Amino acid sequence: MIKSIETYYKGYLCRSRTEARWMVAFDRAGIKYEYEPEGFDLGKAGKYLPDFYLPEFNSYAEVKGRTFTLEENEKAIQLSIQSNKSVLFLAGQPSRRGYWCIHPFVKTISDYVNNSELPHSLRSYFMNLKKGRTRIEWLFDYQARGCGVWPHSADEDCFLLLIDVFNPDEKLSLIKNTEVYEEKEYLFPLSLPIKGIDESDSIAVRKSRSARFEHYRK
Repeated sequence: MIKSIETYYKGYLCRSRTEARWMVAFDRAGIKYEYEPEGFDLGKAGKYLPDFYLPEFNSYAEVKGRTFTLEENEKAIQLSIQSNKSVLFLAGQPSRRGYWCIHPFVKTISDYVNNSELPHSLRSYFMNLKKGRTRIEWLFDYQARGCGVWPHSADEDCFLLLIDVFNPDEKLSLIKNTEVYEEKEYLFPLSLPIKGIDESDSIAVRKSRSARFEHYRK
């Protein structure tokens, strides 16, 4: 197995260069974060140490330089369910792409509308969903053993949204005008292109890609 390069950034010893680049991108986008704030014992799913916690969005974020394994997916889902917080899947280097975000289910849509810790764009989505002005098809459930993403069903413990983390107008913006929703199945959690958007189309992304780091030496 190829070993990641430990990278020092702003007093943090990151486990990989990719994690450090996400820190740069968060800083540039004005997104507050805590790096590896605490680990969790998820019971049957095992122990789990998420990479970031984003307090503005009541969300954990997991970074991988590659796609996520089935075991990693299931741990993140259990973390979301047991902590009642969202989990972002950030695969690869920072870019203007669609990233999957897990949300735990609550009893009523009103609970999402009244959740001040959710970004306004996501609260607006649930408000319009409640009023019948938007489509339930923009929600997905994740069937781990089938390794795919399908339209939402009511008996799942969590659901997925595809979001744009580096939207210059509004952070964590729901992606809803893209052909990705016309497909029936995806391998999850791959980041996906946003129609009409260049992958480097944000100051945060460009800054992260031009960042220079020092290797950590004991």
